[in-house]
Amino acid sequence: PNQTLSLGDLVGLAFRLMRSHWREVIRAMLVPSILCSLGSNLSYYSFEGWVKIAAESKLAVGPFAMHMSLCFCGIALWLYAAWRLFFCSRVLARRVYFGYSDSTQAASELKPKRWTLFGVYNLTIVPISVVLLFWLLLALACIGLVPKQEPAKFWVGGVIYAIMGFWFTVSIAMTSLYAALVESACVIDLHNVGAALARGWYLFGLRPLRGGSYECLKWFTLILLGFAIETPAIVASTIAEIVDKSHTP
Repeated sequence: PNQTLSLGDLVGLAFRLMRSHWREVIRAMLVPSILCSLGSNLSYYSFEGWVKIAAESKLAVGPFAMHMSLCFCGIALWLYAAWRLFFCSRVLARRVYFGYSDSTQAASELKPKRWTLFGVYNLTIVPISVVLLFWLLLALACIGLVPKQEPAKFWVGGVIYAIMGFWFTVSIAMTSLYAALVESACVIDLHNVGAALARGWYLFGLRPLRGGSYECLKWFTLILLGFAIETPAIVASTIAEIVDKSHTP
């Protein structure tokens, strides 16, 4: 709060920090991320395999026990890796903020606060979830306002849902900003839950529009990166499906 940055300065600072610390980011996040992916895929495909067996009425005890064991092992692995990913990311944020030479000091300072961090994280999910639920229910309720006849259906529906989309984006950006500030107060200042919520609200009130704009840019960038990463897999899956259909008599 002592240094006011423009939106462009905030974006530039974020890129500079990533360029300066990309090795630390990979070192801290790579293994937990891989374990998260392995755990989620193991539980998903184990459960999917059991569903296929059950669909064929092969309800044997052996296959059920094997698939459920693998599924629960995947869930346990995912929970452990998600916790490591959560904690390592906060340690990295504190290390970068204070300029520590390694993560040892940051980890030792945050370790006594790990359950406070976890509680704050779960608390900050609540307003975001409430906002998502509100807009979902409102979108369902507005279906009845859209005329059935063309072209009024297109224009009226487009206007209604465009307005809802705009305010949905604003509300999600604001709640995400508040959640990020509360977590920052806990990670940087080592506040307890109540003090972190109050500090986050104070920081939120200083520059809500600028912070919300930054949140929009951040999520838009993450969506683009996710799309770019997943595009080759989507293309390969589409080609494989076309090839399979072409060989099907």
